[in-house]
Amino acid sequence: MNAKTLSFGLIIALVTAMLAAGMTVVGTHLLRMDEATGSSFLSGMFSSSSKDSVEFVEIKNVVITLKGKALPAAGAEPGDQWPGKHP
Repeated sequence: MNAKTLSFGLIIALVTAMLAAGMTVVGTHLLRMDEATGSSFLSGMFSSSSKDSVEFVEIKNVVITLKGKALPAAGAEPGDQWPGKHP
């Protein structure tokens, strides 16, 4: 390993470390909540201005039947007929 390769690797490592530290600081500031309003920059972007109420519905004793094509039996060849069907 020559000096050029070593210095290039060291520069890449330092730049990567500086970018990671910078993104950590910026992310911390973006996620920090404002004590006065109780919201942060990111939560303000995704919050709605209207307050909707949430309603729950409970449904009991409901049977749902799903219909579709039957799958071929295990080990069937691609040209085999579907089970229970005749040509």
